[in-house]
Amino acid sequence: MRKPDKIRRKPFPAKIKAVALALALFLCGTGQAQQIPTGTWRAHRSYNNAKHVALTPDKVFCATANGMFWLDKPTSEIFPLGKEQGLSGAGITALNYLTASSTLCVVYRNGNVDLIRDGKITNSPAIADSEIADGKETLGVFGHEKELWVLGEFGVAKMDSETGVVNESYLKLGPQGVETSVFAGAILGEKVYLATSHGVIEALRSGNLQDFRSWTPVNGLPDNIRHIAKENDKLFFAGENSIWLFSNNALAPLTLPATPLRSITSGEKTIVCAGNGAWTLGENGFQTILKGENDAPSQAFADNSGKYWLADERKGLVSDFEGEFRTYTLSGLADDQPARIFDLASGTVSLPQKIDGQASVGFSLFENGLWTNLNPLENANIENVSLAQNISDIAINQNDEIALASNTHGLVIFDKNNKTFRQVNAGLPSENGVTNVHAVSETGLDGTLWAIAGDNQAKLYSKKAYENWTAFTGSIGNLAGAKSIVTAPNEQRWIYFPNGNGIIVVDNENKFRFLGRSENHGALPSANINDLVFDRSGFAWVATNSGVAYITNVWGTTNNEAINATRPVNESLYLFENKKVHCLAVDGGDRKWFGTDEGLWLFDKYGEELIKQFTSDNSFLPSNKVLDLSIDHSSGEVFVLTDAGLVSYRSDATAGNSSQPEKIKVFPNPVRPNYSGLVTISDLVTDARVKITDASGRLVYETRANGGTCVWNTRDYTGRAVKTGIYLILVTNDDGSETAAGKVAVIR
Repeated sequence: MRKPDKIRRKPFPAKIKAVALALALFLCGTGQAQQIPTGTWRAHRSYNNAKHVALTPDKVFCATANGMFWLDKPTSEIFPLGKEQGLSGAGITALNYLTASSTLCVVYRNGNVDLIRDGKITNSPAIADSEIADGKETLGVFGHEKELWVLGEFGVAKMDSETGVVNESYLKLGPQGVETSVFAGAILGEKVYLATSHGVIEALRSGNLQDFRSWTPVNGLPDNIRHIAKENDKLFFAGENSIWLFSNNALAPLTLPATPLRSITSGEKTIVCAGNGAWTLGENGFQTILKGENDAPSQAFADNSGKYWLADERKGLVSDFEGEFRTYTLSGLADDQPARIFDLASGTVSLPQKIDGQASVGFSLFENGLWTNLNPLENANIENVSLAQNISDIAINQNDEIALASNTHGLVIFDKNNKTFRQVNAGLPSENGVTNVHAVSETGLDGTLWAIAGDNQAKLYSKKAYENWTAFTGSIGNLAGAKSIVTAPNEQRWIYFPNGNGIIVVDNENKFRFLGRSENHGALPSANINDLVFDRSGFAWVATNSGVAYITNVWGTTNNEAINATRPVNESLYLFENKKVHCLAVDGGDRKWFGTDEGLWLFDKYGEELIKQFTSDNSFLPSNKVLDLSIDHSSGEVFVLTDAGLVSYRSDATAGNSSQPEKIKVFPNPVRPNYSGLVTISDLVTDARVKITDASGRLVYETRANGGTCVWNTRDYTGRAVKTGIYLILVTNDDGSETAAGKVAVIR
């Protein structure tokens, strides 16, 4: 006889991680509207694409495609819940609340399980670390008393919801003991029912459930059953296009009100989510909860007061909790995986991906700690918002205007103040009513806007204020592969190409220059240019497929002077030699940030001294593959786009002031005993010298600002924590012509 399969665990720490959920609120005001402290992270997710919902006596938890949040029913406040607050990660496949153990179970695709109980998050890696889970995903979950049955491509793992220990596993339950995926399950009386890839099977609970011979098919059902729900002494079996009632050992087909079916759940009521609606299923058949063109409920439950809570794939969490149905969600992105991000004067701009060749719609603005999604679904009342479609590039221009390069609507201007969109296409090429603009530059000092437009032969165009577009007359070839146009401090336009065409520099006198790998004509490490940024010295920094470099002689590029890039050296090697650098950014302290396949890197102004490296292991980066960067220079927040989503980190560098304001900003002030973070001193003259003394004038700490900000860890120059007292902050520039002073109270 074949021995029953058991989960064989790989070595993992004996202790189980527990995180106090109360601490989660540290970064989590409703909607996350406040700034985060220096040196901390926050995630930027879409909370619209809701997949799962679970109800506890006083809370509602909602899982989206890449995140999670919860609502406090007594106050209606909403809080994010993610890796930053103690969860194991993203990729949630199921939620289940077990009343018997008062435990919310969060199941991840990789088999990890988080157990939330009494304000703490406990992680159980037993399934994820087992051999059976290698390359196999979880598919569902159901609960019975204090048992959590985790279902997946591997079979079934039965977990104790209080300890996180897997007591039994049921594997290879298919015919003749072959592997079978398990999608759903339920316990009715003395039997267990499972929906598998080989059909629905049943077994006596008292039998040897680890032996496939204990399981028998439930005849009369199709093989594509993926959902099971229990209501009292009945079961419902459902597939994408069918549903069956199982009562008194008899099956009866029912007619779905819509297809495809997304879920069937039981609780206070049995609810079916299908098509564009949700229905209760009872003695009187299907009764509509809600149904509409823009509705896409994926899962729903009723609470003990008869109110409905729905996870909607377009709207997030929807409920009639306070009367009419409305959306309860956090401020978030429209799309979980942006395509690109851009600097904003105070925030960032995010572009959505094109998925499966479909048009991308709208864009998102992050300002004052909140996201605004400019698209027809969320802001249909904004004039001409439908013009914001298929955007490939963005430039922030004068008068709070944003220039959008659209592949279908041409050059579109969004006026932030008046919340209007308008096309500016006179003079640009058009074919069958479609104007394709690939890239756009910010306006120069003279107000001239530059863009690349056209289909088969894309050309460079310029437009002065109140004039039409005119084509550049130089023979610079087809520019369709350009990623963006960057305006240099000397008003040149630098056009760069990730496809191997290097850089084209164009000046206001219609002179141009190609820069690539050749000596005296760039000497770049690669002609595949992924990003280009000018630093405070006016140097052009480039991120390539073979490392980074910078060009100092920017002014000489269109005067036929020899141009040879400088390659930073770190630890006796060229920086990122032969490695792809996806992106770079320059912060207010002139320091350089780089995004690679190995994480996020911060170097000094010359790219030679490593200051910090962030990875998914030592930070809240969701992935080590960093694709794009943008910086809010007013707050120092660095936005980091990875292939697993967008996060941000508040750095200790901001744009400095040309002169020193009379008052400086100090936060927090006072520094209370339970605070262990950094004191941030900001609103400083650029690269100010900062001295901190005690009340007697004794020097405690001295540093130099990164642009307009510096930080203090409340320790003296020997590393000892300072005592309770008032500390003076003295600020000056290098020649002493700009000065200011402030105070900070430290309480131990």
